[in-house]
Amino acid sequence: MKHLGAFLVRHSKLLIAAILIIAATYVYSQLPPSKIIIGTGPKGGFFETAGEAYKNSLAKHGVEVELQGRDDAASIIDAVEDPKSGVDVGFAAQSIDKSNYNRVKSLGAVSYEPFFLFYRKELGRPAYFDQLKGRRLGVGLSVTRKMADELLRAFGVTEANTTFVPLSLTKTAAALKSGSVDAGFFKLPHTTPSLPILRRRPGSK
Repeated sequence: MKHLGAFLVRHSKLLIAAILIIAATYVYSQLPPSKIIIGTGPKGGFFETAGEAYKNSLAKHGVEVELQGRDDAASIIDAVEDPKSGVDVGFAAQSIDKSNYNRVKSLGAVSYEPFFLFYRKELGRPAYFDQLKGRRLGVGLSVTRKMADELLRAFGVTEANTTFVPLSLTKTAAALKSGSVDAGFFKLPHTTPSLPILRRRPGSK
C-alpha cells in the first residue's frame, strides 16, 4: 500500500506539471504578438505615414513592427488574407467584397481620402475634365488608376485620345514638377505631408 501511495503521488505531480504546461501554452497563445508586419502603400503616401505612426505607438508597448510597402495598394488586402504572405495588418482604400476575404477583419475607417487633381499652370484653369483631352496625365497606380479611369471616361477622356502615364505617387509628383506630365491624380487624406509640397511647387496648381 505504501508503494502504491508513492506511485500516485509521483504521477499526480507529473499530471499537475502537464496541466500547468498546457495552461501556460494556452495563455501564451492568447497574448498579442511581439512582432507584426503591416502592409503599407506607396512611398510618401498616407498608408506609409500611418504605418510609421502605428509603428512608433506599438513600440512603446514592446511590439516590434515591420512595414512592408508596395505601389499596388489594392493588393494589401490580398496579402493580409494570405497566411503565407507574413503580412498581419494592412490598409485598404477600395470597396471590398467580404465573401472573398474570410480571414480578414475590418477595424473600421481611419481617414477620408479626397481625390486630388494637380495640374501645371500652362493649362490655365480647366473648368471641366474634358479639357484634359490630349494631355499627358499621371493617372497613378492601383486604386488611384481605377478611379482616374472611371472619372475621365465619364468626360470622354480615354487612352485613345490622351496619354495616360501610370506612375507611383512619388513619381507622379516628380513628373508633374519636371513637366513630363501636364496633370496628376492623387488619392490621399488632406493631411498627407506631400500635398503641401505639391501645392508649393512652381508650375503646379
